[in-house]
Amino acid sequence: MEVTGAAAAGAPDLVRVSEAVVREAADLQGGGGKGSVGAADLWYDDPFDGRARSALLHCIRKINVMIQKEQKLAAQKLQDLKEDLEMKMQTYRVENRSLKKSLKATKGRLQALFFVLIVTYVSGLPAIRFKPKMTNLLSRKQLLLWLIEEEMRQFIFRIALVIDVIFRMRSKKRKRSHQIESYIILQRIPDQVKHLNRMTMVSDIDCVLNLRMDRNAFGRLCNLMRQLGSLKDGKFVTVEEQLAMFLSVLSHHKKNRVVRFDFWRSGQTISRYIYTVLKAILKLHVLLLVKPDPVSGDNNDPRWKWFKGCLGALDGTYINVKVPNCDKARYRTRKGHISTNTLGVCDQNMRFVYALPGWEGSAADSRILRDALNRPYGLRVPKGNYYLVDNGYANSEGFLAPYKGVRYHLKEWGPTSARPQNAEELFNLRHTKARNVIERAFRIMKMRWGILRSTTYYPIQVQTRLIMACFLLHNFIRNEMAFDPIEQQYDTTINENDDVEIDHLHCIDSIEASQAWNAERDSLANAMWQQYLRGN
Repeated sequence: MEVTGAAAAGAPDLVRVSEAVVREAADLQGGGGKGSVGAADLWYDDPFDGRARSALLHCIRKINVMIQKEQKLAAQKLQDLKEDLEMKMQTYRVENRSLKKSLKATKGRLQALFFVLIVTYVSGLPAIRFKPKMTNLLSRKQLLLWLIEEEMRQFIFRIALVIDVIFRMRSKKRKRSHQIESYIILQRIPDQVKHLNRMTMVSDIDCVLNLRMDRNAFGRLCNLMRQLGSLKDGKFVTVEEQLAMFLSVLSHHKKNRVVRFDFWRSGQTISRYIYTVLKAILKLHVLLLVKPDPVSGDNNDPRWKWFKGCLGALDGTYINVKVPNCDKARYRTRKGHISTNTLGVCDQNMRFVYALPGWEGSAADSRILRDALNRPYGLRVPKGNYYLVDNGYANSEGFLAPYKGVRYHLKEWGPTSARPQNAEELFNLRHTKARNVIERAFRIMKMRWGILRSTTYYPIQVQTRLIMACFLLHNFIRNEMAFDPIEQQYDTTINENDDVEIDHLHCIDSIEASQAWNAERDSLANAMWQQYLRGN
């Protein structure tokens, strides 16, 4: 009864089929006569009869077959519905693309029509024949004005929409980046202050080791920058920290990554303030480059008392640089290094009077000196004064060179060497002792600034400016620090120089050798020899 009930509830056709199957099974059992057993007898009288069981199983099989057929039919209908839906979606997509194309084409035609209308209105030619209905409603001029206003209205609306979207995006990005940046800066401030105080506030030893000047000199340099307006405190970076970053790079040739890690700053901040401080230092050349005092007649210095009127010494030095491959041939020295030949002029106290970096390493010293004399604000040597030079320069007016072919360098005058035998040798001995001041100045400056001892990766113009900044800061340290630890037991008295203008009309502008200057050198050498003989 459960099977027939389920079949009747599920499908009426299955009920009819089951009833027919039961009747067929009853006929098979009773033989089809009057004494045959009916359907009720089959189910209730003898349910365990063998023929009844087989008839029941046959009925169940037929019911299962019909159920499977109905399931397959339903699945086929569902698949047909899916395919129909996909076809409709595909048709919709095709229609959508065609609609977009048609809209684009319509827009192009409208733009072309608008252009033709403008040309027609400007030229006054009857190039377009409007339909009677349109011409009745609007004149050609009114239609053109209406089209122009509509196009301008749409254009302005699109521009305003784009501008609004851009400003919204920028404002959101700015707010989020500002919050992140403020959080990071607030977290780093204690470490930044701690590092700067440890470098510049604890002891002179730490300050000299890191910045090459003591705390007093560093404070005066910061005050000088503030007073002259060259540097100003930033929103988060003070003048002291800006100078400390720059001096760390010059002193130890630190890379941007190292300075960023030490000072708890970003690489962009380090790079920006390096260039800012470099420009500010170069603006101080008028104050930091000294004006030399000639050697007076009452000078008792054993090195300089023989050279009355001498202003100092000059020479060239090689500083390694990095240049493009196309320029390496010009910067290659006679020893094969890629360097720049830098002219330096100093006074008796190893303070630089003039510096000219940037010349190629292959350039001769005399050529660089000639360029320095011919520049508008170059080297100036007053008449009657001179500088001591080596054999790389000509013995000309204003530049006193030693005798050639005679012992000159200090290593040739060792303890085991013979004493001077004539006036030329005595002159060369005293000349090299006095001129050695420029060699010592170059050595001390390269020992102080590590960036001069190795190649930098800045552009060549920036490298030249960094070299000039090293010269200027060397003079500042010599003026402000009474004891220079780099020099080791060398002490000098720093005298203030008067700001006296030099008359350029009475300065030397050539370095050509002359007989008169040779005679001057001979008379000076003979005077030294006569005094040397009287002393013996």
